[in-house]
Amino acid sequence: MKKIIMYLVLLMSVLIMNNAMAADNITGTWQGKLIPAPGSELIIQFKITQNTDGTYAVVLDSPDQGAIKNIQASSVVFSAGKLNLDVSELSGAYEGVLKNGAFEGNWKQEGTSIPLNLKPYEKPVLSKADLEKLAGSWYGPLKVPTGDQILAFRFEIKENGENKTFLDIPDSGSKDIPVSDVELANGTLILKISAIQADYKGKFTGDTIAGELKIQGQSFPLTLKKGEYKPQVALNLTKEIKDKLSGEWHGQLTTPRGLTHMAFRFEISAEDDFMGFLDILDQNIKGLPIKEASFADGKLSLKIKIANAEFKGTLANDMMTGEWMQAGLSNIPLSMKKGPYIPPAFTLNLSKETKDLLTGEWHGQRKMPKGFIHVSFRFETNDKGEFLGFYDVLDQGVAGIPITEAILKDGDFVLKMQKGINIEFKGQLAGDKLTGQVTQQGVIVTSFSMKKGKYVPPVYSLDIPKAIKDQLSGEWYGDIKTPTSNATVVFNFKTNDKGEFLGSEEIPEQKIKGILVSEASFTEGKLAFTVTDVEYKGQIKGDEFAGEIKQSAADSKPIPFTLKKGKYVPPDYSLNFPKDIVNTLSGRWDGKLGNTNVVFRFDKNEKGKLMGFLDFPDSKIKDLLISEGSMNEGKLALKIKIANIEYKGKLSKDSIEGEWLQGGQNIPLTMKKQ
Repeated sequence: MKKIIMYLVLLMSVLIMNNAMAADNITGTWQGKLIPAPGSELIIQFKITQNTDGTYAVVLDSPDQGAIKNIQASSVVFSAGKLNLDVSELSGAYEGVLKNGAFEGNWKQEGTSIPLNLKPYEKPVLSKADLEKLAGSWYGPLKVPTGDQILAFRFEIKENGENKTFLDIPDSGSKDIPVSDVELANGTLILKISAIQADYKGKFTGDTIAGELKIQGQSFPLTLKKGEYKPQVALNLTKEIKDKLSGEWHGQLTTPRGLTHMAFRFEISAEDDFMGFLDILDQNIKGLPIKEASFADGKLSLKIKIANAEFKGTLANDMMTGEWMQAGLSNIPLSMKKGPYIPPAFTLNLSKETKDLLTGEWHGQRKMPKGFIHVSFRFETNDKGEFLGFYDVLDQGVAGIPITEAILKDGDFVLKMQKGINIEFKGQLAGDKLTGQVTQQGVIVTSFSMKKGKYVPPVYSLDIPKAIKDQLSGEWYGDIKTPTSNATVVFNFKTNDKGEFLGSEEIPEQKIKGILVSEASFTEGKLAFTVTDVEYKGQIKGDEFAGEIKQSAADSKPIPFTLKKGKYVPPDYSLNFPKDIVNTLSGRWDGKLGNTNVVFRFDKNEKGKLMGFLDFPDSKIKDLLISEGSMNEGKLALKIKIANIEYKGKLSKDSIEGEWLQGGQNIPLTMKKQ
């Protein structure tokens, strides 16, 4: 029985869905209570969707656990009111019968059968009296090992009576984290904050709520009191010291865990308060407030409460020199220099002989389980004398990923690409050849072979019967839909002047062209062709080619596709906004989704129409088209079809406060105009 509980605790996940369920089908979210042992219970949710062919798919979640990792049922059968699931990832199964709008059944695992009855999940709805009781702000200190951290909840009532609840973490600068569920019963408040995998449960006592916050399996005391939290951010220093500190300071901290680039920023707020912040640059953490600062007897002291850290040292001219103290670390030398931080150019420290050998372009093929992709290394010396390296994925139009480190020792040559993709090449450098393996997070993912010289795209003459070539010649297009993307692909097949039959693919929404079809075959009435590591296989009937796509990943499932013959006419993705909204949006907007930098760009095309694009600078992904845009009651909504992404937020002159919607999750995201 203990093993059953451990399987559920380790493998089930939280992804709370609130889908409406039609009376005549089983799609939607169903919830029940599983009791694997006396005194132990788990809330279980089944999210049921219906595929285009009428079959069902089921994802299992447990809101009690806090990990965000959906468990996909390996097989689903619903017939004559009976639901049967196999869940190979949990070594379990469910059998239930639909009676009076609910499932009565059992969860089976490791030879044990446990009752599990499921009802349609309904999101808790607060009464008017409860709403009035909660309305406003509540805050309190979260007691964690590194010190107290203030959490503030805001319960807002819209004009239509709808409740919107948000969590703010003022000391870290986090705002508007959505609270997904709010329930108040018998004087007990229950909150679910899916975005940070947390739950709060507390008991009302007058104007306080005493309880616990559970986050990722750990519980911490949290007592809330009614009122608005006003953080004390102003630093009490003399004008002379404020003038010396104002601006940005940067330096690097060397610890047993590695090298960390840091910055202090001191500025005056709109309320005329002198404020300080810590940025941890390598981790994209910004705006940790400096809560206390003092200067006495020539010594400067800065305390960053949220990180349980302190800097003590001297302040002279444009240098701070002293020591950094933090939980688990003490008295680490740290020097900070005044001025903005300039990211490193990743100069590669190699001998002149090795630099001369590497300078230029190297190209080759990364072997994949199905097919391969063409990649290149480029090495050059810039006008500052810095020796730099870059990695390009030629078939996908990805260029300029920096090589962050290069090591040549005892015949082994190592190249690390830790910015955005975090992969490593390790092999041998001999003359004009590089051979070895690519690893990702220590796991070998592919073999590798590179040759020095300029890349010349190969010609792949496709060997299929003439009748099929004639039928295939021309342009074909269609939408490929997956859980994470929805892209239009366009194929072009033709015979060149040398009599070679060639194929290529493009993805218009990403401005990717010229991806070559490398293999093709025709057997038993089915046509198959390979593009990089993806195989299309199906039947041609007239002007339609339909079948399944198989990807190289071992755990990937076939994806249905249908291509139609004919000239692809791209849709008009111009955004139809009033002139004042066009003027406000035009330009670049930056934001941060977790540790990932996100950029929206809005520009007018040659016809004077506004176009929108999404970039992920860290991963060198650019120009994802914003396919739809709307403005309603001050709310901006943007859709990026190719990635199944939607962004909604309140637009002001220089910021958009909103949420990123993807894969069933709503993640707070604020975009600032540059």
